[in-house]
Amino acid sequence: MTRTDHFPFATPNFPIYSAAFVTDREVVFGGGGGASRSGVKNKLKLCRIDPKKQDIATLNEFELAAEEDTPMTMAISPSSKEVVAGINSAPSLLRAGTNENCRVFGLKEDQITLIKTAGTFASTFTDNEDYPYQKVTSFSRDGTLLAVGSTNNQLSILSYPSLEPLFAPVLFDYANKGDFYDVDFNDDGKFLVATTSTYIHIYSLALPPSSSDSEKKSSSSTATLPVLKEIRKIHRDSVKIQEDLTFRAVRFGRKETSHLLYAVLNAPLPKKKGGPRKAYVCSFDVGDEEGGWRIIRTRVLAGKPVTVFDISNSGALLAYGCSDLSVGVIASETFGPLLKILKSHELPPTALKFSPSADLLLSASVDNSVRVIVIPSSFAATYSTPVALLFFMLFLLFLAVLVQAYRNGVF
Repeated sequence: MTRTDHFPFATPNFPIYSAAFVTDREVVFGGGGGASRSGVKNKLKLCRIDPKKQDIATLNEFELAAEEDTPMTMAISPSSKEVVAGINSAPSLLRAGTNENCRVFGLKEDQITLIKTAGTFASTFTDNEDYPYQKVTSFSRDGTLLAVGSTNNQLSILSYPSLEPLFAPVLFDYANKGDFYDVDFNDDGKFLVATTSTYIHIYSLALPPSSSDSEKKSSSSTATLPVLKEIRKIHRDSVKIQEDLTFRAVRFGRKETSHLLYAVLNAPLPKKKGGPRKAYVCSFDVGDEEGGWRIIRTRVLAGKPVTVFDISNSGALLAYGCSDLSVGVIASETFGPLLKILKSHELPPTALKFSPSADLLLSASVDNSVRVIVIPSSFAATYSTPVALLFFMLFLLFLAVLVQAYRNGVF
């Protein structure tokens, strides 16, 4: 694998849960102490990265109101460069049935300003339970669609920037309930993929002819909104690697790899204490609504469960962060390993993002640290174990021929 420059950066009293690149050198972090009264402020931070100086400078901070939750997830609008973050309201508002969990922030002249808020899921608040929060935020490539998902397994598709719902919310609720983990749009915005621990769900985003913009905007009830059309559902058992795998992340390919769908799966707790608990990555042929979706390739990704996953804008690179504290990059087409940082943090990474041009990879954690990894413009050739063994055997054969020639007086 290729060696590369990378450096850690401490973020004292600022555990990080989410991050998103605005430009190749500017990034927004979301973090803090959460809804607990820890004394650690919940904030958004706009920062500038200088890889040469190995420095991250804070340009501006937006401190959230007392008792509001930490920004658990965020995404950057591809067109307006606004930040959409998932932030729960204070408990006093939650008890009253109000939660402006979806927040839009503007970034102008290095300042963070709140632009708009909206509530995207419903839930009953009790003091004895943790209130669900927005855990997934994703934009379509053109920035006109926004997908947000919650820890109580609700998924909403919104028009952006209005934040008006386009479809009735999806509730993932079946006999073997699986936690909702990830969501992504394909390149042309025609399809949406969402994953729970049990299933990958693929939806068509085509609106029925009767659902005009004027009709959607005039309706205040989600009951009158069109229902997302599910065109495919992939059960975890169809990935025949080992039993009881669970989906953890999913991404459509980009550009040259747009014909592929990538999924990360984690193995269950081992029966024997200390046993292996591997993570895997697999790719599917997207095909069309009627066919396709066959598994193309699978590979062991890590020796411990994967916690975060990302794909470069070019579609050429896949990155993962693991509970063994490592961060790695693999080639999207072949799954060949390209680089790996063995100990990126003291605790498992909670955020992982490529810069827009994929010249940097950033990971962050609740251990109050960030790691910046420089992505080389090209990678050294990597070989699988059988190929490496073949080269070694050919080298030994060549060496034996040289020795025999020497003994025969050829040299």
